[in-house]
Amino acid sequence: MKKKYTPFILIFLLCVTFWISWSYPFIKFRNDEIATGHMLKSIEKISHTPHSFRNPKERAMVRSYLTEQLQKQGAQVQLFSYDSIPTRTGDSVRITNIYARLDPKQVHDSTQYILFLAHYDSSGKTSALTPDSTYSFGAADDGYGLAVILETVRRLKQTHSEWRQGIKVLFTDLEEEHMAGMKKALERNPEIFDQVNFAINIEARGVKGPALLFETSPRNEKLMQLYRVASDTYSYSLTSAVYRVMPNYTDFACIRNQIPGLNFAVIDNLNYYHTEQDQFTNVSEKSLNHYLRQITPITRKYLTDPYFSAPDALQGKRDRIFFLFPPFGTLLFSITTWKIITYAIIFLFGFTLFLLRKNKYICRRSLLAKTGIVFSVTTGIIIAGTGIAYAITHLAGRVYNPILTLYVPFDGTITIG
Repeated sequence: MKKKYTPFILIFLLCVTFWISWSYPFIKFRNDEIATGHMLKSIEKISHTPHSFRNPKERAMVRSYLTEQLQKQGAQVQLFSYDSIPTRTGDSVRITNIYARLDPKQVHDSTQYILFLAHYDSSGKTSALTPDSTYSFGAADDGYGLAVILETVRRLKQTHSEWRQGIKVLFTDLEEEHMAGMKKALERNPEIFDQVNFAINIEARGVKGPALLFETSPRNEKLMQLYRVASDTYSYSLTSAVYRVMPNYTDFACIRNQIPGLNFAVIDNLNYYHTEQDQFTNVSEKSLNHYLRQITPITRKYLTDPYFSAPDALQGKRDRIFFLFPPFGTLLFSITTWKIITYAIIFLFGFTLFLLRKNKYICRRSLLAKTGIVFSVTTGIIIAGTGIAYAITHLAGRVYNPILTLYVPFDGTITIG
């Protein structure tokens, strides 16, 4: 009788585990009303209208607002413009990056800086969900990044007297068109990146959910040690590996092999990604606060600790394996340690089979038969699942892609089913 309920118990435990993992950063959620108010005000201004390369007047208004906000924090702000930048539509446009710098009290020739990165253009793609081809308002992508950086800088200014390092901010234009603004900054204004030994890029692929540290630069051992000072960390080393095979890039991709850095994004509900649903009314206060709770402690530690004054302070020699393990936070392992753990698990599994076989709890023929059944069923599920995904995508009028298929209606419900 008990065996009959075992699959249901396992499914229930799996669902609970997934729910805890997904919602863990919000279990202790305490809304910082002042910070939230600042960020919401910024996003409301930024996402008032679409501001893609097809909306030059609206993009200029966003640029003016961001420049003003950085100047209010005492930053030295420069605008770098570049002409005749090609777009995917065959047009050529003029783009302008916003660069700001805040120095510590004592500036030396060797002073190091953190570089905050976000882009201020919204997606110029037309919506795949509606026939009237409305544009994204850019509330999350990348209003989240812009608002979080502005609020982080405001908070860090409160400890300005303790700074040993400085801050650089780069709000790029035309990121949605193959990172054009970032590429031009590297080509024409390399001084922006001088003495930068740490970078944080903030993105959004959706509008809600945890703010995931989804990518790090290579040899991340020192970066991950710094990341552990964050509140409510949320990261998996697997996501970096997966992201490298996906057909997506951010501004961070242009510098990740030269400057140690971290890349954050919310990833829940891609039906809001690059569509008119990416608007102010769909902003998540919990997600905004989760960005802030992670990034502020990291950057405060970086700015005030003399250790990070060395140009190579965050240049590691090897990568770390890491993942979230509630309630213990993010666990870090060296690759060697992880291999030892893996081999130990394999050995224990094999030893258990040996004991079961020796004590005649199982026989070789039965083991092989049941292994074959499990393999066959698993293969069948994969084939059936792929077939269902292909059929549903086709019925929804989308192009099936095993890596990235966007804008399939009711995809969450279908996945749970």
